[in-house]
Amino acid sequence: MASGECLENTVAVVSESADDDLMDQATMFDNINYMGRAVIGASVSNVEANAIIAELHEYNTDSKITLAIPHNPDGFVRILDEKKEDLHSDPVKAILYCTKSAKLPHCFAFTSGKKGGGMYYCHAFKCKDKEICMRVLNCMATTFNRGLKKNSISDTLHYEFDLSLEILEEDGAGSVVPVPQDKDTFKMRNVRTTTL
Repeated sequence: MASGECLENTVAVVSESADDDLMDQATMFDNINYMGRAVIGASVSNVEANAIIAELHEYNTDSKITLAIPHNPDGFVRILDEKKEDLHSDPVKAILYCTKSAKLPHCFAFTSGKKGGGMYYCHAFKCKDKEICMRVLNCMATTFNRGLKKNSISDTLHYEFDLSLEILEEDGAGSVVPVPQDKDTFKMRNVRTTTL
């Protein structure tokens, strides 16, 4: 396997629609602590995800699970209990964001839901150490990248960006203030230094 590939406990997972070898395979990460899930307001928010990780970590209501990450981007990320029964599963395509905690390097989370569906969930996990946390996130990235390669062949990638521009200028008293706007026009003053 190439560098960055999923290497932890690769096993075959029984699937009813196993059309190719990758559909059957998943990487299993045992002894991960599932801290829980919470409703999140934005599909991609590092600030909210980190707040949820910190809150759930503080309450320490975690339970031992196995996290199964498929090798195929059309598969499901599965959270399995100690008996290897499904507690929860999400299609890889429904996972919108993954992050490692900024303050707790052994913790990570992912958000899932339908883009534009309005209801998103943040699932938080705690690993034994930060190396395992990074392996899990690298494995998820590998699965996502397989999906990107698959989509790039058919040229169906679409990107959406929300951009905003704020122009600041000195107010003469040593402070910087935003330039006033009127509809689509910035009302800049000629006598002040303006920076973007």
